[in-house]
Order: sequence, then structure tokens, then C-alpha cells
Amino acid sequence: MTLITLALLCFFMKQGTHPESTSVDLLVQNQLTYNSMVEIDSLDLIIFNLDQASIEGTVIQIPVFIFSDEQINALDFSMLMDTLSIEYESIVEHVDDIQYAAHQAGDSKFRFTSNSFSPYPMVPQKVVSVRFKSLKGIVTRDDFQMLVGYLNGERCTIELQMQGDEIFVSSNEIETSDLFISPNPATDFIYVESDEEGTLDMFDLQGKAVISAYRLSTNDINSIDVQSFPRGTYTVRIVGKDHTMKTQKMLLQ
Repeated sequence: MTLITLALLCFFMKQGTHPESTSVDLLVQNQLTYNSMVEIDSLDLIIFNLDQASIEGTVIQIPVFIFSDEQINALDFSMLMDTLSIEYESIVEHVDDIQYAAHQAGDSKFRFTSNSFSPYPMVPQKVVSVRFKSLKGIVTRDDFQMLVGYLNGERCTIELQMQGDEIFVSSNEIETSDLFISPNPATDFIYVESDEEGTLDMFDLQGKAVISAYRLSTNDINSIDVQSFPRGTYTVRIVGKDHTMKTQKMLLQ
């Protein structure tokens, strides 16, 4: 958060203005400033990408992308959260010159509003990431409802991307040297031995899930095709039924 944004938020709080009304005012300002410059259509959208989420203990960090063929300077979105499952933590900025306000309201709605002095590049752009604390050790699609998005103050499409049904988030994660993947390095297939019920996730070096919630057969050797994945280093994570995790690095060559 910039010093300018912090000063603005302090000013509004001192004046007794609720952050929610501040977000609304910024959204109106964004619409008045930009809606005469560009036309937002079906080619312009916001992606709330759980498939590229990263996990740190009990916190899940979810990147927010914009896809547009127009010059975009303002990003706004809101969603209804399941406050029994998750709670808002913080924002991580991925672009320069951005001012924003974000908060979780008493009505369980999370709101984010922003503008930038410099236009975002006309390529898929990760603008911010939203950090949520998991209260149950698991995050599902249903934790995020009624998503609404605006680009340059105009209503646009917003999508939640998630391959599986759930993401396990736990502080009980162990990086183990015990080999449960073979061969390592691998080329075409990996074989995973599991002695309990669980799921497998596989992440590239950028934290993107290339395999999500693959269900493992108990007391069996599971064969997984990795021929189509780019060569490089990956992290494989097994989540047990008690939400205990173990991870292992592996190399595709």
C-alpha cells in the first residue's frame, strides 16, 4: 500500500467515513474518469485464480488477473465470503503505481477497489493477490460467492478458476526425504505409493497447480502421466484424510 493510500484511509477514518463508503466513492470516481475513454466488453475480464494459489501455513494467497484488449487503469471487485471458513488477511501488490482500499465488511462481503497511475499491460496481468486465512484447513469454491467485477469503473465478467473441488490448507505440512515418488528424476510417468486415503497436488516453480486433488488409491501404487508437462522441478504434495500434508521435490527431464 502506498503512503498516499494510507493517508487517504486515515483521513476517511478520522472523518468518520466507513471504508465501505470510501470504496464506493473510489468506484464512482473510477467510472467517471474512465468510462468515456474505453468500452468494456466480453473480451475484458477478471480472473480470481485458485489454480495458481500458493499456501503458507494456514494462509492461502490467491492471484487476481485481468485480461483486456483495452487500456485499463482501474480494477474493482467484490465477493461474498463464507466467514466460517475463511477470513481476509491482506493484499499483495504485483504492479507499480497502484493505490487501493480493501476490507471485509460486517455483511461477510469482501471489497477491493483500486486505480493505477500507469495503464496495465495489454497482456494477461497479475495485478494483486488476496491473502485469506483458512479457518477449517480447507478452501472450496463455495467459500466465494456472488463475485462482481469492474474494469475502469464499468461492469465486466469475473470468473473463479478452480480445477478441483477443494484445496487443503494446513500448518501440518512436512517436507520429507522419505521417497514416496519414483522414479525421481522422471520422464513419462511417476509412481506414487500411498498407505492411506488422500489426494495429490503437483506445483511448478511458480506455484501453479499442474495436478490438483488427484485421488490416490489406498495400499496401491498409483501411476500418473507427466509426459505433457514442461521439464523442470516440481513440488508434489500428498494430503491425508486428517489434512496432514507431506511434500517432496521432484525433477522432470
